[in-house]
Amino acid sequence: MNKLITTSLIFLGGVALASGNPVFYLETENLKIGSNSDFIVSVLVNSDNSVNAYDIIINYPKDLLNLVAVNSSNSIVDFFKYSEETKPGVIKIVGGSIQGFEGEAGNIIKLNFKSKAEGEAEISLESASAYLYDGTGMQVVGDTKSIKLVIDKKTPSTEIVIKDKIPPVIDEVSIVKDPVQQESLLVFNATDEDSGVKSATVRYREWLGWGDRIPISNPSQLASGVWSLELRVVDNNGNVTAQTVYLWGELFRKLIYISFVVFVLLFFLKKVQSFSRI
Repeated sequence: MNKLITTSLIFLGGVALASGNPVFYLETENLKIGSNSDFIVSVLVNSDNSVNAYDIIINYPKDLLNLVAVNSSNSIVDFFKYSEETKPGVIKIVGGSIQGFEGEAGNIIKLNFKSKAEGEAEISLESASAYLYDGTGMQVVGDTKSIKLVIDKKTPSTEIVIKDKIPPVIDEVSIVKDPVQQESLLVFNATDEDSGVKSATVRYREWLGWGDRIPISNPSQLASGVWSLELRVVDNNGNVTAQTVYLWGELFRKLIYISFVVFVLLFFLKKVQSFSRI
């Protein structure tokens, strides 16, 4: 559904405070949790303006809770730069999507926790911002809502069993030209229905041997001289998918170059042999 939205913006060093700020909030099924229980907290966003990138920091009491896993399946985010615990009690989420999101209850990520002690546990959004999908990429500071849980032995404990044995699916890998910089870009689309994609890495071949595997964003600049690459995608349960791509044009250029070098060497070798006979 298309909406005509009028907002007033105050610009502070590249950060916009809009009258229609996105609202980031946390949601879980029960606010009363049993001891040693598994439960899921969803990180959601409501936004009247189209946004397509997110930067979020979440705090939780490390003496009461453990972060067990993250699940990015069915997320509005296509690729995560960070979706992990940076230190005990702090989770950083940074990611973006190809298309913008506008609406309510946009699922960014799900966090699987396990309670480990009794008490009142507040899970809070220390900071949360989005980036406008309007060509400017302006950062918009969001409003936040936290949740408070009560953990006690009287509440029945729950257990979540993750049954994800299916690796991610790499739907597409392509090499495109950046229309502005005229550089080659590696663009890919990978999905995982059960636990979501956690990370992607790539390694290149410029000659015979493989280079080191490095983490990549999407899209990612492609180094010059590469004739083969291997994309490796891992989901949040550790399942792995890899796909090799060949850049046939670059391979043929290298074969021509090698053939030319061999021809020149053989030519000079014959010249040296002919002079040695004189």
